[in-house]
Amino acid sequence: MCDDIGIDKQRITRDNLLATDGFGWADALLCRRKVTAVRSKARWINRNVRFTAVNALVPEKSAVEALKRADLIVGCVNNLNARADLQEIAWRYCIPYVDIGLGLYPLDPNHDMSEIAAISGNVFTAIPGGPCLWCTGFLTDEKLQMEAGGSDHSYLRSSLGERTKPGPGVHVASFNGVLASLAASDVLQLILDYSPGVSVRRQYDGFSGTVQEVVVEKNLSCPKCASILGAGDPLWQ
Repeated sequence: MCDDIGIDKQRITRDNLLATDGFGWADALLCRRKVTAVRSKARWINRNVRFTAVNALVPEKSAVEALKRADLIVGCVNNLNARADLQEIAWRYCIPYVDIGLGLYPLDPNHDMSEIAAISGNVFTAIPGGPCLWCTGFLTDEKLQMEAGGSDHSYLRSSLGERTKPGPGVHVASFNGVLASLAASDVLQLILDYSPGVSVRRQYDGFSGTVQEVVVEKNLSCPKCASILGAGDPLWQ
């Protein structure tokens, strides 16, 4: 029996329907919790799937406890600080982590109706002991500080990190679908043990519909992954 864990604290609204085709108008009308709706759909597709719904945010205790017992983590979050938390949890407990990210960058961050200048996504599979998101430079202290200082955590953001207002109903389900398919392939490679020996990060261009693979190497002087890899539960004094 397949045992899946879904972690999210949001409820479904009409805005959520722009990000995925997995929810319907009835879910939004009832304002159902995302994890509850996903559990119902998983059971509808395959009754042998055992889905554990965790109504929490990382790093809340119930979310961390659920992640600790996972064989593999797939992160689909909208901000870098959440990615940093997931990366640390994965490294502490030696769990492979598949990261998915999508960003829409407006031509004019100060204009509500600005055209989209770029649609960029990425899929990166981090294997404990190999390169992490800090090694690649995707996560840096400067980026986290800039985000915490008020930059937007939604799909629509500026390249400089300023807060931007949501545009007029940008539908990103198709772009998310591409990234999710790439991530699902990586998950199957890990489960079935036919993953390539080289770590790559897949860069997705939504305008051209192309995916470019970038070889990623471990940074031997990375202070983050070296200090927490296999460390287990943090000790508080």
